[in-house]
Amino acid sequence: MLTSLIYANGDRYDFQYNNYEELTKVIYPTGGYTRYDYSDFYSIDTPGEIREAVGKHVCRDEKILYDERPVFVSDEATIFDVSTSPIEELSERCAKHYGRVLSPESLKQPLWKLLRQLNQDRTG
Repeated sequence: MLTSLIYANGDRYDFQYNNYEELTKVIYPTGGYTRYDYSDFYSIDTPGEIREAVGKHVCRDEKILYDERPVFVSDEATIFDVSTSPIEELSERCAKHYGRVLSPESLKQPLWKLLRQLNQDRTG
């Protein structure tokens, strides 16, 4: 398992892992680091235990600069419930990523339906 990476210019990156061999920390040449948290996840659809990342913390001098955590939304949530971007920007991003221009009405459907449709269109 990779624990350090040293470049010719002397820059060193260190990697730490937990007992599950999941990456838990990346230490950068600047001394800053990113820390990852994990948790058990159980699903009735998937037998056995699944581990998932539940947090990413970017830090400097033991201070968290910002956190990223998963967001859980209801089945009826739309893209507007999870994004504050203007509708034009959302449409542009979807068109760029999925190759399809979306109408404002299609963005109002539940997010799971929208993503299912976009992925079906993309894969044919």
